[in-house]
Amino acid sequence: MVIGFDAYKAYNNDALRNYCRYVINNLSTIYSENKYRLYTPTIAFRDCIEGIGMRDDIAFVPPSKVIDKVLPALWQRQTVVRELLRDGVQLYHGLCNELPRGLRKKGIRSVVTIHNHRFFHHPEHYPASECRRFIRKMQQTCMAADYVVAVSDYMRRYAISHLKVDHDKISTIYQGCDSIFLGVASDEEKERVRRDYSLPQKFILNVGTIEPCNNLLSALKALLHLDESIHLVAVGRETPYIAEVKQFAADNSLSARLHIRSHVAFYDLPTVYQLAAVFVYPSSCDCFGVPVVEALCAGVPVVTAGGLSLSEAGGEAVVYINYSDEHSIAQAIIQILAVNRKARRQISLRGKKHAARFDNNFLAWQMISAYNKAMNQ
Repeated sequence: MVIGFDAYKAYNNDALRNYCRYVINNLSTIYSENKYRLYTPTIAFRDCIEGIGMRDDIAFVPPSKVIDKVLPALWQRQTVVRELLRDGVQLYHGLCNELPRGLRKKGIRSVVTIHNHRFFHHPEHYPASECRRFIRKMQQTCMAADYVVAVSDYMRRYAISHLKVDHDKISTIYQGCDSIFLGVASDEEKERVRRDYSLPQKFILNVGTIEPCNNLLSALKALLHLDESIHLVAVGRETPYIAEVKQFAADNSLSARLHIRSHVAFYDLPTVYQLAAVFVYPSSCDCFGVPVVEALCAGVPVVTAGGLSLSEAGGEAVVYINYSDEHSIAQAIIQILAVNRKARRQISLRGKKHAARFDNNFLAWQMISAYNKAMNQ
């Protein structure tokens, strides 16, 4: 089967880049008998190509006409269909809430993945007209698709109840994480990573885009109630929200205990997890919570927000807190730090056991099954 992907966000620094890359890499590795075509009008930086395996079954496809390069948004929404027909694409997967127009008329089957969005959880932060327009667009996309994939059961229920998606037309397929997170770093490797990124001796860790809904500020406020030897390391792309975080740190004498690391190499990230005393993830609007799964795979105790889809990522293997309550976050961290070595090992094993549910082979099989359902509509 020839499968096309909306790969724009896979090749650009977007919050959903990791999801796009995971699906592409996982499918092309396990089901290499298919042909995969990655359609994107632009690539943000050359290093954005790294992280996507390039083999004989994978091809990067840019616009073929100058006008499409000048009007990339129009190409994504509509004229890319011309390229799909030329390449013999049988099924097109919109990885991030969108599909181009006219697929069904041209005989190309389609699957769309729908993700949690701030408009769903915090509509009070946006103009009502903007929220209505986005939800209407999502409804139209789901109606146009032959099959819909939700990144969590929470999102699946939302799609059925609010977007009016037929329950037979949608299934939940989680995002797993790279097998690199299952490895155990040597003492020498840990010291190298600690040295290369100037990491403190004892720290709690947060990984993810540094933006309001990921609530790094809540984790920072929790430092006020922890021993001064404990630091906070935040790994992720910065947004304007970082100014608020740094200002709070400066106003409360926490600057020396806050360490922002925006450029950690992917192959070093598992070791950073393993160096952490606790992983803290107080997100209020996460799609699924892949950093939680990564931390569990790495054997790190996890503190995360309850509700939404994070409870699906963490199961019974994590400690849940109120994402906006610095006291509950601090108390959870203190409880974990107080356990002995044997209890910490048990926490680690329980986390790895839960993370095994997100097996890459099983998730790839689920996605191929979704494609087959779309083809048989």
